[in-house]
Amino acid sequence: MKRSRKAMIIILVIISIPFLLLLVNYLFSRYYDKTYAVIDEGAVSEHYSIGKINVPGRKFEYHFSSSNPAGGEHDGYLYYDTLHKRAILQTEEYRPSSGDSVSRSVLTHYLRIDADGNVSGQEEEGDSPFANAVVLKNELIPFQKWSDATQKVHLQHFGKRKFNFECLNPFSGMGNPTGGSPCYFWDGYGYYNIVFNNETLKVKIPCESGSIFFPADHAYRTGLYYYERPEDDIAFLVYAKNHAQHQLFMIKRKK
Repeated sequence: MKRSRKAMIIILVIISIPFLLLLVNYLFSRYYDKTYAVIDEGAVSEHYSIGKINVPGRKFEYHFSSSNPAGGEHDGYLYYDTLHKRAILQTEEYRPSSGDSVSRSVLTHYLRIDADGNVSGQEEEGDSPFANAVVLKNELIPFQKWSDATQKVHLQHFGKRKFNFECLNPFSGMGNPTGGSPCYFWDGYGYYNIVFNNETLKVKIPCESGSIFFPADHAYRTGLYYYERPEDDIAFLVYAKNHAQHQLFMIKRKK
């Protein structure tokens, strides 16, 4: 009788561990919610602010150095015009074709963002939209050390929101002609510290985790790309995930 009771207690303890871990994660999320702002709402430090730059188009064009050697050695989303001190972003906007409610046409925008976050642009490529421009270096590398507090962008906490039960299916993704893509168990928010010119901006951004309980750095899918121009007192954060609206955020000195 004592053995069966002891075994039952052990089983209950084991069963309760996942729920305790989720409770701890929830409590940490509530704690960080007090100091981390949803990035769409913007955030501030002593001298800097980060805010969303509204641009037309759903998808940002990713540029490879091999396709434009004049753009420098880096791959990325943002060019920077070193002569006129402005970033250049190429976006794609999908619009219904004239007189056709089914098919869509692609409209390409070449946008210029100045140091104040003002956007100007054109819908046609023109002579040379990337003249005097180089592709900015992405400061976030593959297999980024998200848990390393010394990084320019540090993941302080991952708050779990929604569990994707389909990831438990071992046959998930099979039969896909392009091959199965990784399945991420958790949708949630990443609580990030962005350090720019020795000041920290605290924001939370949608994020995914491929681990059920104890994620390693490589298990996160953040969709983040970070570009700096400290000599011009600005930086840019691109949020770009497949099948989602791409977004651009800018760090600049407060007026």
